[in-house]
Amino acid sequence: MNDVLYDYEDLSLIKNDIWLRKRNGKFDLKVSKDKDRKNRFLDIYDEVEDEFKICKILNIVSIRDANFVEVANLTTKREKYKLGEFNIDLDIVTFAADDFFYNLLEVELMAESESEISKAREKIKKFIDKYGIANKSANAKIIQYFYEKKRHIFDALQQ
Repeated sequence: MNDVLYDYEDLSLIKNDIWLRKRNGKFDLKVSKDKDRKNRFLDIYDEVEDEFKICKILNIVSIRDANFVEVANLTTKREKYKLGEFNIDLDIVTFAADDFFYNLLEVELMAESESEISKAREKIKKFIDKYGIANKSANAKIIQYFYEKKRHIFDALQQ
């Protein structure tokens, strides 16, 4: 996968945990449902793939005509596994322009509704305990990249 992340110059999307990305040529938007970035164990996002809906959420006429700048460009080799209701992704990530590499394991469980989120969170915790997966929060690939290579963006996220 090739992901290019975009934001405004002032990083107003990222600061609000909103992520505009172009994955393999198609735009999508991830909007956090949990604004407490510092104390959360799981990332919970609404994901929007329809460009018309993305424009409506961002209050813009067109993604291509907005004043977005590229904040990151990464390539991910992903191995996908499924065990019961859980999706397991093993990502090997390259930010070639900055000679930065990162590996990450994600355990995912989709919640069909808001009321099922806490139930899904508990299931994930039990799953990682059962299989001896390190029960620690790792930075998402983009956050780790910002931390190590674009510290001004990482610092903006901490505000």
